[in-house]
Amino acid sequence: MAFLVNHRSRLGSNLRYSGISIDISESGMAFECVAEFQAGEQLLIRFVNPRSRSRFSLKAEVIRRTSTPAGSSIFYGVTFKQMSPDAIRELDHFISGGS
Repeated sequence: MAFLVNHRSRLGSNLRYSGISIDISESGMAFECVAEFQAGEQLLIRFVNPRSRSRFSLKAEVIRRTSTPAGSSIFYGVTFKQMSPDAIRELDHFISGGS
């Protein structure tokens, strides 16, 4: 599933990248992206539920990174942070395929 990642660079500019989720749960996600993030960096991940077309965002922290075998992109592991009850509900619907 494709999604957008917003990242504030060290210079203060907001950058946006696309990523492909590999695995997602209520606590975090594994994904592939061409962007360079470091462990500990904070991201804002934006999703669109394909069934309901609702959009939601989750704050996440990079906890792991590994280069892909071909080296063209990087695998990341993130944990979701500071989730509101609405965000938890949206994520549950997104994971279960509900609307």
